[in-house]
Amino acid sequence: MASCTASTVGNWQGVSMGDRYDAIIIGAGVIGAAIGLAMARRGRRTLNIDRNPAAGYGSTSSSCAIIRTHYSSLQGTAMAWESVFHWENWAAYLNAGNDTDLASFRQVGVLMLDSRGGEVDVWRSHHDVLGIPYEDDHWVCLYP
Repeated sequence: MASCTASTVGNWQGVSMGDRYDAIIIGAGVIGAAIGLAMARRGRRTLNIDRNPAAGYGSTSSSCAIIRTHYSSLQGTAMAWESVFHWENWAAYLNAGNDTDLASFRQVGVLMLDSRGGEVDVWRSHHDVLGIPYEDDHWVCLYP
């Protein structure tokens, strides 16, 4: 892996011009931070840079923060389902103490409405293949 120096990206607070990194990650929202964490856990030295004043201030701050497993692709559904287990044990995943002030996960359920486009059949199929539990008891046609 090529090495990058801070001089290639400019000078930010706490970053010296001669500092070397294995990767410089553009963005410090949920995706950029996750990439940085994963790479750091594999021994890489990373630097996240963002135009905003702190991590999570960009589009991440406008997120509805929903954890869902209803995606159009099987891969997207599988990835989302795996993330549920990390959210359930968030402090352990981050190696943070239990007294650390972190985002919390509250499982409250979801109501899916079928728009007659077949999306529910796709979601149901993905859940069946992956063994994701769901209730499928009450279907009501609101607009005949």
